[in-house]
This record gives sequence, C-alpha cells and structure tokens, in this order.
Amino acid sequence: MDYGKDQAEELLDYVVSFAEELLAKYGEFFPFGGAIDRTGKLVSVAAYEGREMPPSDALIETLAQGLRASAANGDYIASALVYDALVVPPGSTDKSDAIVAELEHREGFAMTVYFPYKIEGGQPEFAATFGTAAKRDIFV
Repeated sequence: MDYGKDQAEELLDYVVSFAEELLAKYGEFFPFGGAIDRTGKLVSVAAYEGREMPPSDALIETLAQGLRASAANGDYIASALVYDALVVPPGSTDKSDAIVAELEHREGFAMTVYFPYKIEGGQPEFAATFGTAAKRDIFV
C-alpha cells in the first residue's frame, strides 16, 4: 500500500466534489485548497488577498504560500491546490475547461490531476480525467 498516494486520493475526492458542487451552483469557482491535517482530518483551505475579485494567479500563489507554511510547521501531511484552467486533453486539439488539482503528500507523492468539463443545462459534464507527475512545491 502506498500510504501517501492513498491519502492524496482521499483528499482529491474531497476537493473535487466541492469544486463540482460550486460548478453546478455557480458555473465557476475561485481557487481554493484542501489538506489533511496531522490528525488525519480533511480540511478546507481558503485565502483572501485583499480584493473581492482577485486574479486567479494571485489567489493561487497566496494559497500556495499558506499551504507551504502549514506544511513546514507540520500542520499538514497532504495538500491540494484546486483551480479552474483551460487544458488540451490527451488525444484532443481543442482546449477545455478543467478542474485542476495539484496534490502533494509529505511522503513524496506529487501529481496534478485534470478533470475536463463543459457546462450543459447548468450542470458540469466531465470528460476523461488525466494526470501528470508533478514537481513538489508545498512539501519541500
């Protein structure tokens, strides 16, 4: 059993289900985070960087800084940074909106997972999920 990977997958389910809820309700979402704390509890992570409608890049960096600090303090054992982006899925030449989840675990696991979607009838419809190995950025 790969403990880090298993916990990261548990965190992935948690954050992606929240992103799906936001898409279904609002058709969009601001970047947010999630983590597993040192007791094993799943927690939501949000950030405010001073503006009501901040650019996504600024909010993503603010979230990453907070996750890095909490990881360095030993507060978190896994992290997820979640945002909406345009991606080109494998086998396609067209861009698609996607929920992007950057996952890391203190045991060394790091992966970015993409959930391409389109909104049909007010509800997100998902295409095939794909992922890539990622460079560690939070647990460094």
